[in-house]
Amino acid sequence: MFLLFNEGFEFTPLVSILCGALLIFFIYNILKKKFLGNSGSMLLGFLLASISIFMSNKGEKIDVLLITALCFGVPVYDIITSIIRRLKEGRSIFQADGRHIHHYLLKKCLSNTKVLLLLLGATFILGCFSLFMF
Repeated sequence: MFLLFNEGFEFTPLVSILCGALLIFFIYNILKKKFLGNSGSMLLGFLLASISIFMSNKGEKIDVLLITALCFGVPVYDIITSIIRRLKEGRSIFQADGRHIHHYLLKKCLSNTKVLLLLLGATFILGCFSLFMF
């Protein structure tokens, strides 16, 4: 384990493999209408957060943290609004509901593919903005 995360380790191969796997899954998702699920989402979130934390040791911490926060802007916004909404209603923050961003967009008569592309586009724009900002 120490050999993977020592000072000389480059994260480019790991991030490239992760991006390739996600690109293949994205294409499969559009064609077959299969979704990642809870376990896959948690693993992906864990990997992305871990990479961000380890990368924060490579440069200016505030730059890396701001870039990460902007790149994760859509899911973080969804989580924060869900927690606030549930607390206002007096429910547990862990109780599931159907009022996330993608549920709202689906109720506005958008297809699954359009919702996926819209949220991916918003994340892409935030990611590009964060990189150009620094």
